[in-house]
Amino acid sequence: MRLDRNVNPDGTGKYALVKMREVNRLRNQSGQLPDDVTKAFMVLESRNIMLYGDESDGDQFFVMKYKDKFTALALFAYARAAMEEAHTLSLDILDEPIGLNRDALIVMVRSIQQYAREMHNEAMTALKAGNRIPD
Repeated sequence: MRLDRNVNPDGTGKYALVKMREVNRLRNQSGQLPDDVTKAFMVLESRNIMLYGDESDGDQFFVMKYKDKFTALALFAYARAAMEEAHTLSLDILDEPIGLNRDALIVMVRSIQQYAREMHNEAMTALKAGNRIPD
């Protein structure tokens, strides 16, 4: 389990945001979007590039900017939760007899621990950048 950040050849991040409020402001009197915007969405959707955060359970997501004051604390909590999960799984290793299942648990625990460390590092980055009160 690895944190996937800024791995694209051009240095861009893993995701891009579409400001849906801005898109909706582009609608004309009859509620239609300009043709170029509609075509852009159609291309992204047809290639399975666009992911909508629907209001249904499990499909929602929450975006945090590192420059926001509260992001670092949220990322620290996320890292801690991951480390606690790794600890819980490590206790299962003690009960598991030596074998493939135990080896798989060890790999999973190490992977989650690595992920937690990476999230902690991201929280430190956000702590340095974050002083803006979100609007």
